[in-house]
Amino acid sequence: MKGRISPVLTRFFYSRADRIVACSQGIKNESIDYGIPEHKISVIHNPVDLESIDQLKRQGIENHKPFILFVGRLCKQKNLPLLIHAFHLIKDRWNIDLLMLGDGEEEAPLKALVKTLGMEDRVFFKGYIMNPYPYMGQARILALSSDYEGFPCVLLEAMACGVPPVSTDCPHGPREIIQDRRNGLLVPVGNAPKFAEALDRMLKDDALREAFIAQGYKDIQSYELGAIARRYEALIMDVWSNP
Repeated sequence: MKGRISPVLTRFFYSRADRIVACSQGIKNESIDYGIPEHKISVIHNPVDLESIDQLKRQGIENHKPFILFVGRLCKQKNLPLLIHAFHLIKDRWNIDLLMLGDGEEEAPLKALVKTLGMEDRVFFKGYIMNPYPYMGQARILALSSDYEGFPCVLLEAMACGVPPVSTDCPHGPREIIQDRRNGLLVPVGNAPKFAEALDRMLKDDALREAFIAQGYKDIQSYELGAIARRYEALIMDVWSNP
């Protein structure tokens, strides 16, 4: 029922709005598919508070050997079996662990998969962490293996913490944040060997990692809190002037 009603309600309410803000170009395209006039939709990405993140990442965490990091809900959307299988493909080549920050309904099946693959001493489930930024600041890679997203702010937060991302090129958002081979790596959705290849490349090429980190920090300035606030201010003034 929800699947049938939702598009109807979307068209009904959205068509009556003066303007609609989409958090990614992909969400804008979907809204157009629902029948919303394109001229009513503005893309304004979610912001990151760079100053706050810089302060929060300075808090300490327990000592840990080098690690790849996932941060988010442990749910089907994130396709974490893909990340676990990709890590399994490279684990014997690197003295590195995989840390999972977050909780969710898929935690038990994921732990069972890790046990089946014999990686209980290499993959660690840390649960929900209120402040993930110290982990981001110490990670070698931020990994996102999702089948779909709306706009994954975790990629921006990782760049703000100086960690390069590897992400699936899923709808929507990663491609709007990551410029492949410029500030991170994008891989096909659902392809564990390609994801493993990207992780491997990032780990073995320190110069590449450093280049991604530097470029990523430059790129996220346009998502800074003040910059996004100014875009909303401009939109509000436009609506006020052109109702």
